[in-house]
Amino acid sequence: MKILIFTDSFFPQINGLVIAVDTIANELSKKNDVYVVIPKNHIKKYSTKYKLISIPAAPFIFLPEYRVSSIFSFKILKLLLSTKFDVIHTHTFFSLGIMGLILGKIFKIPVIHTYHTYFEEYLHYIKLSPKTGGWIVKLISKWYCNLCDKIIVPSQMMRDVLISYGVKREIKVIPTGIEIKRFVKGNRNKWREKMNIPLNARVLLYVGRIAKEKNIFFLLECFRFVRKKVKDVYLLIVGDGPLRKDVMKYLNRFNLKNYVKITGYVNPIEIRDVYACGDIFVFASVTETQGLVILEAISAGLPVVAVAERGTKFTLPSKKILGISPVRLSKREMINEIIYYLKNLERHRSKIKQNLKNYIKKYTIQQTIKSITTLLKSTTSIY
Repeated sequence: MKILIFTDSFFPQINGLVIAVDTIANELSKKNDVYVVIPKNHIKKYSTKYKLISIPAAPFIFLPEYRVSSIFSFKILKLLLSTKFDVIHTHTFFSLGIMGLILGKIFKIPVIHTYHTYFEEYLHYIKLSPKTGGWIVKLISKWYCNLCDKIIVPSQMMRDVLISYGVKREIKVIPTGIEIKRFVKGNRNKWREKMNIPLNARVLLYVGRIAKEKNIFFLLECFRFVRKKVKDVYLLIVGDGPLRKDVMKYLNRFNLKNYVKITGYVNPIEIRDVYACGDIFVFASVTETQGLVILEAISAGLPVVAVAERGTKFTLPSKKILGISPVRLSKREMINEIIYYLKNLERHRSKIKQNLKNYIKKYTIQQTIKSITTLLKSTTSIY
C-alpha cells in the first residue's frame, strides 16, 4: 500500500505521540510505501525507513516547542497529483491534520485518524477555563473525527471519551506497541556516570515531560518520603518541560538537589541506556491515553509502580503482579510499593524478569501493525 501520514508533532520534540508516529511509520515501511508529512523544525538528518516531507511552520504562540503550518501546500498537492495513495493516516487534528483531511476529501482517499491525546487535560497551556476549553475540545474532536472514515484510539478509555463527545464513526482500540529490541541490553553505568549517581545506588526512574499534566510533584513528594526509609536511593527525571524551574525550587527547599537528577530531553537512540540505569520505574500521570513509557520500562525489564488512572488503567494489569504494581492516586500506596521493590529486588529478580517478559508480549509493535494493516486494507475499499 501507499500510505500518506500527517502529524503536527515530530522530532526534535520528544513525547509519546512523536515516538508512536515514528515507530508505526518505520514498521509499516517494511511492507508498504510510507510518506510522513511533518512541520519543518530545523531537524538534523534523521534516519528513517519512510520518506519525510517537511512543510514550513512557525512556533505555536502558547507552546513554542510545537509548530503550526498552513493547511495548504503546493508540495503536497503536487505529490498527490503524481502519486496515487491508498490511504491517508492523520495523527493530529491541527494544521497538518486538517490538511490531510481536506486532501483526502478532494482526492477521494480514505482517511483514518489516530486520536492520541486527551486534550481536556492540556487546556491550562492556552489559558482557557475547563468549561469553555472542554466545550471547544469536544466540538472540534466531534467535527474532525466524524469527517474521517475510521478512528483508532490507544485504549478503551479514549474510545469511551470520543463516544461521549458524539463521535459516530467506527472507533478501533489499537494500543501503540513497543519495538522491544530498542529497550534491551543498555549500558547500566553510562547515565549514572553522566549524572553523578553512585554506581551501587538504587535509582527510581521517571521518563516524561516535567509538566502539570504529568503529576510530577506527586512523584517528588513520594520520593521525599521514600528517602526517609531508604537512604541510598536517587530519582532520575528523564525529560524537560515548563515546570523545571518550579521543580528545582522544590528540590532546593527540601535539600533534594543532590538526590534528584534531571537529564533534560534525551536523544531517542540513547533510550536503552536511560532505562538500563534505573532499578524501578515510577509514573504518576493521570492524563495518559495509554502510557507508552510504562511499556518501554517493562520492555527494558524494570519493575513498574504507576498510578492506574485514565489510559494507564488499561495498560497496567487490573491487579498487582510481581514486577508491575498499579496503585491508586495515593502517596501512601505508591511509597509502600516503591519501598517493597527496593527491599526485595534481589530476592525476586528472576520472577520479576519473567513476569515482565510475558506481559509485554501483547504490546509489541508487530501486534500493533498487524491490527493497523488490517484496518487500513479494509478502509481502502471505501471509495
